[in-house]
Amino acid sequence: MESAEIFPSPLALARNDLSAARVSVLGRLASGGARDLADGVFEYVVTDPAGHDLPAAADERGRLLRVFNGRSTLDAQVFGGPPATGFIEAALLDNPLVPARIEVGRPVTATFLETVSAPPLQFVSARVATADGEEQRTAATLEDDGKTVTVTPAGCSRAGGCWSCS
Repeated sequence: MESAEIFPSPLALARNDLSAARVSVLGRLASGGARDLADGVFEYVVTDPAGHDLPAAADERGRLLRVFNGRSTLDAQVFGGPPATGFIEAALLDNPLVPARIEVGRPVTATFLETVSAPPLQFVSARVATADGEEQRTAATLEDDGKTVTVTPAGCSRAGGCWSCS
């Protein structure tokens, strides 16, 4: 097996699509042919741009069980073969409302229009980054209302910078 790929990639998902979303893993042979590797996949992992993992992201048939909102990477580990990688674009909920100005070193409150603490949604993480994409260490907590997330940046590197919260 020369290489392996996940199809379709990118996979575009809306909330209602998740329960029916399936992926295939195809191996590319040196001869130019292809082979279905689904029976050899022993793990699917979804990773967001910040490096947070969701293991057990799909079942043995390739049906997606867990994804991140937004863009993420889907990796399939194939027994005796090369790993396969694909991409997911998921629009599961609208972006939260955040203040227009974020003061460096101060907590930021983001409010979703719906709860992110009940199935099929689950709050996993939040991130704060400079306009240059430099990610800042943060602590994030989901409030009891299930809609409000408070993100507290730790050790921000420069004052007066432009920040984004996602």
